[in-house]
Amino acid sequence: MLTRNLMMGFSLRRTFTPYASLTAIFTFITLMMLLVSVKQNSWEPLYASLIFWILFLVQVFIGTRYRIYFINGNIIMLAYGKPPTTISINEISALMHESSSAGELVAFNRPQSRIAIIGNCKSIDVSLRHFQRQDVEELLRLIKESRPDLSISKNGTSMIKGNEVH
Repeated sequence: MLTRNLMMGFSLRRTFTPYASLTAIFTFITLMMLLVSVKQNSWEPLYASLIFWILFLVQVFIGTRYRIYFINGNIIMLAYGKPPTTISINEISALMHESSSAGELVAFNRPQSRIAIIGNCKSIDVSLRHFQRQDVEELLRLIKESRPDLSISKNGTSMIKGNEVH
């Protein structure tokens, strides 16, 4: 585990997890389209799968613009098409473990499973799938060290016990 000081800055490292299943599905579809194209001696089915790949790569590009930083006691979220959101540790009023509603899933505007950091009429969503678990845990530990009055709740149940995040 990386040890970090509150005054040092760091960025949460990304994972490939949010894109793994779609990559597998599109690879399978592309292989099937390739077989159909070879059998029919027509490349149109393969061109159709190319459209899926282009749309998928656009989604991945947008997803890679989503970043979370911890710098000088501030949590900063950068997201494609949105202005940066900054919340100081002292401003945090709540930490919530949330899951997306059906409407949020369809709109693609919030991560499916996330820790919401709420403060002063703004919030930062820390995705539990886009970022490495140990980095999310480290961020939560730093928040807890600075603000022992806060706890993460999911349906009213604390998710931090001692120094462990559950």
